[in-house]
Amino acid sequence: MSITARITVQFGLVRKSVLSPASGLILAVLLASCTTPPPPIPYPGRVVGHRVVSSEERRAFSAELAPSPDSHPRIRFTDLRLLTIREVPVHEKMLEYRIGDSTDRSAVRHEVVPDEFIEGPEQIRNERRVAGPLAGRDLTLNGRPIRTGADGVFVDEAGYILSLFDVPFRRDVLLTFHCAGRADVALRVTRAALLASLGIDPTVGKAGPRGALRFRVELPQSIATGGVMVVRVTAENREATPVWGVEGRLFSRVPWLGGKSFYFGRIDPGSSRVFERRIHVPSAVPAGTYYALLAFMDWLGPNTGRNVPITLRVLPAGADRSAAP
Repeated sequence: MSITARITVQFGLVRKSVLSPASGLILAVLLASCTTPPPPIPYPGRVVGHRVVSSEERRAFSAELAPSPDSHPRIRFTDLRLLTIREVPVHEKMLEYRIGDSTDRSAVRHEVVPDEFIEGPEQIRNERRVAGPLAGRDLTLNGRPIRTGADGVFVDEAGYILSLFDVPFRRDVLLTFHCAGRADVALRVTRAALLASLGIDPTVGKAGPRGALRFRVELPQSIATGGVMVVRVTAENREATPVWGVEGRLFSRVPWLGGKSFYFGRIDPGSSRVFERRIHVPSAVPAGTYYALLAFMDWLGPNTGRNVPITLRVLPAGADRSAAP
């Protein structure tokens, strides 16, 4: 047998037949390398913050119905800032150490690396911030110029929104608002929502007597062409039970006078409600006498016994109205 080492490998086992000092050292190094643990594996831990890459701001606004203490619909406008933010999440840097067999989970250790972090993939976040009321701004409503007050509220004193619902059986309308430098805003308004904003209860209930329902109509007896008159109607319930769905409507052969609705809804016993409309007399209307009929109804149907005939004198533009009765 030679004095050199002879190593026989059989079935995956190392068997020493004859071992010299030199070969023993080599084998020791080989065995030590087999037991050296693998290097730690870095991975992201919990998110500790975000780094903003870029941000973009756009100005916008919103519109909604606002409660009204009278017969004039109100729209509340809010100034908005829309932010598009590109950012990356910042994670703690973690290290995973594996000891021994990598399949043994009990031999795994995790450690946080101080003052080192791992960034995640870029993300896009949209943010909507309220900047306050859109106060004192000129806008358009379906192409008509309007202006908000100091509280960002537009008061529809001309009754344009109400006129959209003068069309019989119309349940909702679309209002489109434009403000320079901002995207247009569309607001769909239902008849029920509009009446609720005016404090009118449009619901119906058990039918009761309506013989003691009284109406009082107030309007000028004359008006000059091009002018605006206010028609104010008061409905009073003198019964002991509520009356539901009370409504009035002007009928006339002239379009500018007829077709106007007056809403009262539910009227409780012993109480009254007031509703008014502003009517513009076109400048091209000839002077003369015009007639209309203010008819009333409730959820039971027409209340013909309470209809009010109206006579209106239209005077030439610039006429002295002080002598008009």
